Amino acid sequence: MAELSAQDERLLRRAIEVSARSVANGNTPFGAIMADPAGRVLLEAENTGITGRNTLNHAETNLMNLAVTTLNPHQIATATLYTSCEPCAMCSGSMYWGGLNRMVYGMSEADLLEITGEDPSTATMRGVGCRNILQSGQRDIEVSGPHLVEEASAIHIGFYDQFLLSDQEKGLLRRAIDVSTRSVANGNLPFGALLADPDGNVLLEAENSDITGQSPLNHAETNLMRLAIEKLTPEQIATATLYTSCEPCAMCSGSMYWGGLNRMVYGMSEADLLQYTGGHQLNPTMTGVGCRAVLQSGHREVEVKGPFLIDEASVIHRTYWTT
Repeated sequence: MAELSAQDERLLRRAIEVSARSVANGNTPFGAIMADPAGRVLLEAENTGITGRNTLNHAETNLMNLAVTTLNPHQIATATLYTSCEPCAMCSGSMYWGGLNRMVYGMSEADLLEITGEDPSTATMRGVGCRNILQSGQRDIEVSGPHLVEEASAIHIGFYDQFLLSDQEKGLLRRAIDVSTRSVANGNLPFGALLADPDGNVLLEAENSDITGQSPLNHAETNLMRLAIEKLTPEQIATATLYTSCEPCAMCSGSMYWGGLNRMVYGMSEADLLQYTGGHQLNPTMTGVGCRAVLQSGHREVEVKGPFLIDEASVIHRTYWTT
């Protein structure tokens, strides 16, 4: 698979962000955008199957319906459609008949099926593939994908995993979110984490202390792992779960791996956080790596679950980064 250009990568990430927004708006995690050759975004569309009470309201079909009513044929023909997930047969057909000539997608149909399984509520199509449709007509449509699979998959994993998160775990994650709010009250950045044993008893809590501790290394999760190594036994750490208000960065993920942790649950994703922080000097959010890439790349695989409770975890961030 050919590598994406920097422009294509940026635009595909924006489509992935739209998929996260779709979930926040009460729908399933699919998003798409259309951009002109210069990389200017022309249109965006989310899935609206739930709120629109119409199972045909897929993100890409919504986008093509919008395109044919607001753009001229030349604009569509020279544009690229970026979508968070490989389009189904219906959406691929809408691109063909709508006059599109290029499409870039994130996770594949096979990636999606691995997450959704045989869930009849998702009814993921398989075995057709968008290329078979988009390259079977009287004109050949350029298709590029899959790309940024881990980033595109994260919101799906969280969306479908949320139905499996127990009430106890939701309570513990909410407590980590409370710690992130307390961190701000104590003069620091809005991140919080805790460790709990298998019975749900909280062992340790830690806030971010970048500002008051005068060190940009004092992230909540890294602070927590330092504290855990000092106060807990290796067995206690190995059997505990770390709950954190936000997807951990590479540094924090590394501290979990080297500290002997085996399981972690997080709230909002790195992509969610980026929407609020951007390149803020206090938190120049990392992108493109993802905690799973770090925590599942070693000689032992750390279980990762998230994102969850995105709206709740995001509340403090919505106001903090604008003040």
